Amino acid sequence: MTDADNTPEIPQTNARKPKRLAKVCGPCGTVMMLTPSRHARRVYCSTACTAEALKKSKTKTFCCGFCRREVIRYGSPSKDKSVFCSRACGAKHRSLMRFETAALSRMARAAKDQAARIEEKRNAIRERNIKQIECAPKCRQCGQAYARERTFQRYCTDACSLQAKSEARARYRDSESYRASKRKGKSKRRAMLRGCEHESIDPIKVFERDKWRCHLCGVKTPQRLRGTTKDNAPELEHIVSLADGGSHTWGNVACSCRKCNIHKGSSSAGQLGLGFAA
Repeated sequence: MTDADNTPEIPQTNARKPKRLAKVCGPCGTVMMLTPSRHARRVYCSTACTAEALKKSKTKTFCCGFCRREVIRYGSPSKDKSVFCSRACGAKHRSLMRFETAALSRMARAAKDQAARIEEKRNAIRERNIKQIECAPKCRQCGQAYARERTFQRYCTDACSLQAKSEARARYRDSESYRASKRKGKSKRRAMLRGCEHESIDPIKVFERDKWRCHLCGVKTPQRLRGTTKDNAPELEHIVSLADGGSHTWGNVACSCRKCNIHKGSSSAGQLGLGFAA
């Protein structure tokens, strides 16, 4: 005898499907016996339960936007109903918002005015700095603006000052006035060393006075030969020589050619200039 022989036999019954099915109504808890076709469609037992369920589905819980109180609202939300608990809170909130908006507008205008004043001050400072830079003294050597430390300061640094002085000396040495002073000083120093009377005499003016002619031989001494070794080169000559006690004055000097001046040497010869002190 096998295990299959010990299995109990299930009796075959002609069980029919139930004609009605039970379903519980959500709002009221009533058990509804519905046919299979209505069981899938029917939810509530009556229109009252349907209305109550619809009301609960539209219920909303929120926090009031002004007083921060928790509110339960039923039905479809309208103006302010989903934000404030009452019209008073809505009105107070709108009044506060208008006040805050006005305050923010005033603050924005004040900030804008302050920014404009600050920008105006900056522009004034910038213009003043530009004027100070434009009015600032400029170095006569390099041309840059500098802050003056002394009253009569003309150069920005000592290097510019030394360079300007060096260039000024170079320009003076290339000038006619420097050459004239050198011409005046040579014979004047000789007279000073001998203890004779002396004056500042420019040889060129003496040559022009004598019309560029030698007062001893009368030869013409052209100006272009001045400083050369030609025989007719013009030279300043003392009529009474300094060795004989003559003076270096306008009446004791005359134009002479180089040949006569060398031949004369330290002797005294010639005629004193009329109208001049010897």
